[in-house]
This record gives sequence, C-alpha cells and structure tokens, in this order.
Amino acid sequence: MKILKLKLGCSDLDKTIDYLITNLKFDYENHNTDMSILASEEFWFKSTQLNMIIAKKEKSYILIDIIGAAGSTGILHINP
Repeated sequence: MKILKLKLGCSDLDKTIDYLITNLKFDYENHNTDMSILASEEFWFKSTQLNMIIAKKEKSYILIDIIGAAGSTGILHINP
C-alpha cells in the first residue's frame, strides 16, 4: 500500500470533489460537510487496484490522502 499526502491551498471542498468525480470514476462515495471519501476498484487479468481519496477541509486549505493498494498503478501512478 502507498499513501500520498497533498495540501491544496483552497478551501472549497465541494468544487474540488466535483472536479474529481467529473474526471475520475468512483464506485463508492461518502460526503460530509467537511470531509469526503472516494474509492474505486479496477480489475485486470492478473491483478486488481484499489484507489481511495480522502479529502478533509481545514481552515483555509484541503488535506488530501491518496491511497493505492493491491497490485497495479493507481491514481497519480502510485504503484504499491
């Protein structure tokens, strides 16, 4: 499993999550006023890949954890 941590210099969580949902496909979504969890799973002939994004709104920025688990290249080319 690989984890990438990002800090965005904006505080508009809704706009950020809408952008991700528009440009990437997710099988699971859970949204709250200050946090969102997005996940997708991809299957290939010999492997699978779990991609998860956890975004949390802080004062004037958004903290994002991108988690790639299982066997192939995931979001932002995270390769566990």
